[in-house]
Amino acid sequence: ISGGLYPGMITGASVQGVWFDGRLGRTPGSLYTVDLRHKGEYHTIDDSPLWEYIPYGKGTSVPPTCTRESFEATVIASGAAAANAQLPTCLNDYTAGSGYADLFDIDANGDGVYDIELTPRFGVVPQFVETAFPSGSSAHLHVGGFRLVYIDALYFGCDGSSCDTVHTPRSLTGPVSLPNGGSPLDQISGLLLPNQAFPDELLANGINGGLGAFRIRLSQ
Repeated sequence: ISGGLYPGMITGASVQGVWFDGRLGRTPGSLYTVDLRHKGEYHTIDDSPLWEYIPYGKGTSVPPTCTRESFEATVIASGAAAANAQLPTCLNDYTAGSGYADLFDIDANGDGVYDIELTPRFGVVPQFVETAFPSGSSAHLHVGGFRLVYIDALYFGCDGSSCDTVHTPRSLTGPVSLPNGGSPLDQISGLLLPNQAFPDELLANGINGGLGAFRIRLSQ
């Protein structure tokens, strides 16, 4: 896709004649507005931070760095960017322990769909057996499994040493005007989520009730 990651991630894109809306725009959640290249071409994207999918009242059943109350206290004390920076610590603490309760199990309306399934920042991605990209442009890569991820930071207008704008959920007020240039969204980063932090039925049934990637058995 030309134009960096902007088409397909924020604006829509056509793939083999089929139109797909921008991934981060497919959301019923909180929205954040970006302006493409100062042209007044506004797009709204999901702005939901990962900690909002942790229920209140987890107490000592999860690490202290992972409670919803802890994240909200950080927001009050230091802002949303600081709370977002707490997420890797939480996930590392959770993964290092054992016997913790599910972390992302809010189902606010009781419809059997966990709220985190509704954010386009959440998804399942393949993990390759290879640990480095092969040389050349047509070599095969082998899928060894699937991992849960949450899209975290968006890096706009990067020139090799810095970026004009870095957006993480709730970290900026909008709308923000992106820099001129053919590739305003240069990079994205994501959080790798531990399987044990999710209800078993979400892993088995897949997002929105589809076939769960974790039910697929791969063989050579």
